[in-house]
Amino acid sequence: MTRPNRSVAWPAAGLIALLALALWGCAALGVIAAKLPQPPVKARYGGLAGQQVAVVVWVDRATGFEYNTLRSELTREIARKLKAASPSAEDLKGTYVIEPTRVLKWQRDHPEYEGRSVNEIAPLIAASTGATRVVYVELSKFTTRDVHSDALLKGRAEVIVKVAEVTGKQAREGYSEVGVEALFPEKAPEGVPISQSINIEYVYGGLVNELTKQVAVRFFAVSPDEG
Repeated sequence: MTRPNRSVAWPAAGLIALLALALWGCAALGVIAAKLPQPPVKARYGGLAGQQVAVVVWVDRATGFEYNTLRSELTREIARKLKAASPSAEDLKGTYVIEPTRVLKWQRDHPEYEGRSVNEIAPLIAASTGATRVVYVELSKFTTRDVHSDALLKGRAEVIVKVAEVTGKQAREGYSEVGVEALFPEKAPEGVPISQSINIEYVYGGLVNELTKQVAVRFFAVSPDEG
């Protein structure tokens, strides 16, 4: 009787077993890595610590006419989120956020500076409020409806975020980011139909909250799912 040649079969079987073990090991390491705490996302601009910060929002005339409280709400909510984070965020240690009503009053009293560059208006706002940093948010898009269908609600906003560093009568741009975007509802980017529970006010409020969060987290370290 001819014996089977095991010198070929067993090494091949062993190789397959080792390969399977290696693949299992990689998968197991992937599961373990996924469960480990991820390092925080660093602040994109970390220069607000110990500073007097004024939040300034610019909204174009057409958008401001359609949403007449939008500038005020964005200003107040960004300031509120920075204040809320400052006690625990190292990047905001010693930061004082100037009361939004003071900034909004300056804007109402000086309409001639609407749309001017942040470096131009920052020293003027600093002289009025004592700010040493001006967080300037320029709205470039804000809509609560799908542009292709009035039956769908689809919140989308986009802003330019800048920071002016003020010294006396001079200001320099310390940070600039274009295309900071927010969507709401985030899990339904195609839009959602109007219903009793989902209306324009719901989408508007959610979009304001998401947009102001996206602005605020530029200035302090956050967990990966927030950044």
